[in-house]
Amino acid sequence: MRNVSILTLLVFIGVRMVNAVVPLGKEKAATFGWLQFEKKALGELTKLSMASPAAMGTLMYLVNHMSRSNALVVSQQAIADGIGGKRETVNRALRYLVQHNFVQIIK
Repeated sequence: MRNVSILTLLVFIGVRMVNAVVPLGKEKAATFGWLQFEKKALGELTKLSMASPAAMGTLMYLVNHMSRSNALVVSQQAIADGIGGKRETVNRALRYLVQHNFVQIIK
């Protein structure tokens, strides 16, 4: 098995998503449980789901676990465990997402 970076920071750049409310204090906004998509972005997600189901599953994991700054520090193995797949599949999915400008990886 090839050794890969344990932690990867992912930031959304290709699919524009907007949080509904940003809290000013320590309280969490009641609406932080949902995201808003532009219709154009939904069209791109539809194409992604047909072109690479593994990439779509990986992206949905990232969306579900990202912070309010649209960032996530996570290992590929943790993503694989979360979606019920293999780390190698997640690795390929992440490369696909980067190539198609859905995510940016900062190491």
